[in-house]
Amino acid sequence: MRKIGIIFNYKKKYYFNIINDFIVFLQNNNEICIENSNAYFLNNITLNKNNIVDELPAIDILIIFGGDGTILNACRKYINYSPLFIGINAGKLGFLTELDISETNILRDVLKNDIEFIERNMFEVNVINKDRKIQK
Repeated sequence: MRKIGIIFNYKKKYYFNIINDFIVFLQNNNEICIENSNAYFLNNITLNKNNIVDELPAIDILIIFGGDGTILNACRKYINYSPLFIGINAGKLGFLTELDISETNILRDVLKNDIEFIERNMFEVNVINKDRKIQK
């Protein structure tokens, strides 16, 4: 049984039903964890209360529904767990996402490890002005 974390951009309400359905599908063979801040927005899911947490525990896969900003925030926050990050675009362009919200059926192949994965690097950038760090 794999531990799967789910994070989404709660401002994109139009795909909440898809996320609900997807969680129901995943619950059959996996342990699902959702942050409190996200679980609040999902109506029809039944998760064990231990799986709704302030911060996700060590997870195997992190599925992120949102745009590039949601993906970058989730990667920064959970990079130390080294999960497989799967980005599902619910925004406009989605440079970092491989799947569109309408392609969630492909995730079945991902969960069977029947798909090619792409590794990406993450950089830390500091903006410096006159020897003073402005932003990290």
